[in-house]
Amino acid sequence: MTKDLDGIYVLSCTETELGFISEGLYAVEKTGRQCLEAGIPDEVDTPVLRDELYLLGDMRAQIDAMFD
Repeated sequence: MTKDLDGIYVLSCTETELGFISEGLYAVEKTGRQCLEAGIPDEVDTPVLRDELYLLGDMRAQIDAMFD
């Protein structure tokens, strides 16, 4: 991991490691969706979880785009 001139940390990893990260994001996203479908979160937590799931999906899409 390095820090660029703007103070942003940059993580360097291999394609295999990036694949593992993507798989982990998918697993967390899937579990979150199952919780929503089961009605586990209350009315306060549901919107927060939906936002987080959106961000996880976006991260996975960015990783998947790197492989195309």
